[in-house]
Amino acid sequence: MAEAQLFVSQDEFTCSVCLDILTDPVSIPCGHSFCRKCLTDCWDQSQEFSCPQCRHTFIPRPALHRNTLLNELVKKLKKTGLSSSPSQNYAGPGDVECDACTGKKFRAVKSCLNCMISFCQTHLQSHYEIAAWKDHKLTDPDGNLRRKLCAKHQESLKIFCKTDDLCICVMCVVTGHKGHEIVELETEREEKEKQLGATWSEIRRKLEEREKKMKEMRNVVEQIKISVEKEVKENEKSFADLIHCIEEAQKNLFERIREQEKREIEKAEGVMEQLEKEIEELMKKDTELKELLDNKDHVHFMQTFSSRCVLPADEDLLSVTVTADFSYEDLRNELSCLKKSLEKISQWDIKTSTSSGKKLLEEIDTRKEPPVSDPRAKDLHETHRQAVSESTRTLGAQASPGDPHTTAVGFETRYTELVAIEQDTRSHKETEHKLTKSGRIHEELMKKGAAEKCERIWIEQLFRKSPVSVNPVNIIAVSGVMGIGKTTMVQKIMYDWARGTQYQRFAFVFLFKFRELNFLDNENETQMSLTKLIERHYKYLSNDPLKDVLKNPETLLFIFDGLDEYKHKLDFTQSQLCSDPDVEVPVHILVTSLVSRTLLKGCSVLITSRPTALEAMDMERVDQLVEILGFFPDQRLMYCKRFFGDIALAAEAFQYVKENTVLYSMCFIPSYCWMIYSVLKIHFMTPEKAKSEALQVGQWLCETQNKELIRDTIGKDLKMDFSSMTLSAVDCAVLAAVISCCGELKELNLSGTPLTPESIKILEPGLSCCSKVWLRSCRLTVRCCSALSSTLSAENSQLTDLSLSENNNMEDSGVEQLCEGLRSPNCKLETLGLYSCGLTLACCSALSSVLSSPNSRLTFLSLSDNNLGDSGARQLSEGLRSDNCKLKTLKLMSNGISESEKRNLRSLQGELRRSGRQLTIYK
Repeated sequence: MAEAQLFVSQDEFTCSVCLDILTDPVSIPCGHSFCRKCLTDCWDQSQEFSCPQCRHTFIPRPALHRNTLLNELVKKLKKTGLSSSPSQNYAGPGDVECDACTGKKFRAVKSCLNCMISFCQTHLQSHYEIAAWKDHKLTDPDGNLRRKLCAKHQESLKIFCKTDDLCICVMCVVTGHKGHEIVELETEREEKEKQLGATWSEIRRKLEEREKKMKEMRNVVEQIKISVEKEVKENEKSFADLIHCIEEAQKNLFERIREQEKREIEKAEGVMEQLEKEIEELMKKDTELKELLDNKDHVHFMQTFSSRCVLPADEDLLSVTVTADFSYEDLRNELSCLKKSLEKISQWDIKTSTSSGKKLLEEIDTRKEPPVSDPRAKDLHETHRQAVSESTRTLGAQASPGDPHTTAVGFETRYTELVAIEQDTRSHKETEHKLTKSGRIHEELMKKGAAEKCERIWIEQLFRKSPVSVNPVNIIAVSGVMGIGKTTMVQKIMYDWARGTQYQRFAFVFLFKFRELNFLDNENETQMSLTKLIERHYKYLSNDPLKDVLKNPETLLFIFDGLDEYKHKLDFTQSQLCSDPDVEVPVHILVTSLVSRTLLKGCSVLITSRPTALEAMDMERVDQLVEILGFFPDQRLMYCKRFFGDIALAAEAFQYVKENTVLYSMCFIPSYCWMIYSVLKIHFMTPEKAKSEALQVGQWLCETQNKELIRDTIGKDLKMDFSSMTLSAVDCAVLAAVISCCGELKELNLSGTPLTPESIKILEPGLSCCSKVWLRSCRLTVRCCSALSSTLSAENSQLTDLSLSENNNMEDSGVEQLCEGLRSPNCKLETLGLYSCGLTLACCSALSSVLSSPNSRLTFLSLSDNNLGDSGARQLSEGLRSDNCKLKTLKLMSNGISESEKRNLRSLQGELRRSGRQLTIYK
């Protein structure tokens, strides 16, 4: 007996993490199933164990049990091929249509390179069942299959003619390319890929070179300013003794110093402007080459290779060298003994006495090779460097670990230097209250503190020895408010060290996060040695070689990020400290021992913290306290340019923010900058790929609990598009909260996004704040209609346009529930779409009552492609005749209405027109 065909939806056997068919399915207590590897990886990277589908959290981590029944079913279905149910989706805009379908076409799921046509799930079954077709090559749906055919022979382009530099078919080899050098397309792609890779590497090298040069230029400008300020102040003291005769000379002298400063800075800024343009060009080229390398379409690759594999023209790297041909010391000697020479001195040509940026970079010690001599340590050093380099390859866009909406960008693409100032370790408490302030008050404090009390430092200078101190700077505390960039700064330090551009005095840099150290006490190991702690976090560092590494502590840097997240209080009691890296003690004792210099004396330690948590530190043991103040106005602008990439768009966005007092005042915090510019990016550009990023922005905005900021950031006329996505309950809650806080939204598009009754219920407060809502093909059921009805009848409902068309199975009873909301005096709906919803005669009485209701404001109603029949049309006609009816357009196409009933509708249409009512009925 032939086996019966099983019709199921592929979505029923899809893992919601990898979005592929389940592999080794396991079930968890909430009832949902996932691939074992997907769920294990997800939980291994997170600190809480929640279901990726329903977000239910489990404590402790539950054991994973194999779903035997589901596993066997998936195996059987994979053998026979998954068949789509008859309710599979029709092809929509942007979808590839099934070439085998007649009439309205379903969406294709595969394309066949042998048949050269595309198939929906139903018509694809032949390729699984007919033996002759089982060897056909199937690919993802491709709407341009003809592009892969030879225009002359209509055969697949599988060969590459190196002689003519052309993709050809097998027939072309015989008919027009005899004697030519030919190879397989894939083989030539591999060769060209190597060439393109070399070009890409050169682009990356040039980009890094320009970035380094840009940083050098910034340091030169800063050194010019510092040197000028220093000389001005020293000369003021000399002139004070001779004030009665040097006022005019002093004025002239300082004016010329400032003029020279301006000239030198203008030169440097000119170089920086040129470098910025070159960087932009190289970054664009970098993006193009990456996209081409990732493109698996061999034909497209070969056709665009020649135009892309071209290096931009090299331009000479400009530099600014400030020479000093005049000594301020000579000036002071002349002033002290030759008062009569003032007239002569005032005519001298003054030039700034700063050195070039090269000296500054030498001070920072960025070019020195790491101090590693032992061969085994060298191998370990290289392994560690490569691992750190990979882990810091991208800068996470402000998202939580494991968050599916996380996006990432390259450090060099997005990173903007933070403003940091050096503080007295004894006065950290008196600045805490200042750091808790925000907006323009904080900005004024930043300017005042940076200009009067503190010296601004570059992040690269953190471990540089102070000119007035004989002791090295080994123990550093970095303070800053939430979101100011402490963790990003730490990532940048790791990034620069791994690439060999900074901090090369250290052979090994180890990063630990306090929030991760919290979990160690939840395990059996309540005590741990430093050696074991390092091995635990860096598994490739084995015990014996690591012991050799720890014998040179002056070459080691330990970074502990987020002291404010640590659950233990640091205890600096002398009797509690340890000195042996192999002795097991509580982890917080390891931290205090490193800071106290009893463990690995000579190593360097950097700890980041919010200001309020610094009380846990013994500040007398700290060599340097640094406060991160965030972004000054010039950094805000630079961040905006880097964020958008497009100079014109960045200027428009920055101007928008600058004109908004609330937004601009919050932009000193980098994380707020990211949120605000992410929203503006969506507002200005609305790219398809920005949808997930928009959800993450919304979540961050909700976490701020700042309604004024949310309103100003989102705006009032924003259109939100989350069509064809998968939204969790948390995502729906975020959307509802953000929209509700805005108070109104012009348009919300959720078409093609599967929504459960629970999702609609969560979205309900937000939907009532929208003017137009698209819910097409959302798999809505009768249980969704109660929440939709409540949305329509809400007291402050603003909904005027609602589309529920196409593949929503709300049934007649669901529409009847919807009609209760439509009859409410609070309902403002004018346009309603119920196209292709499987409706019958049973719902027409309720719809007719809506049309005749005195509260109804409906002017447009689409009921096409349903099964209302003649009886349904007659019931609707009763409502249309009512004096309360305001309908102007009614669509009833494809409803099984007979010609005689259509004539009756035409007659009704004429009757209403003669009475002054304008009604158009499409039959």
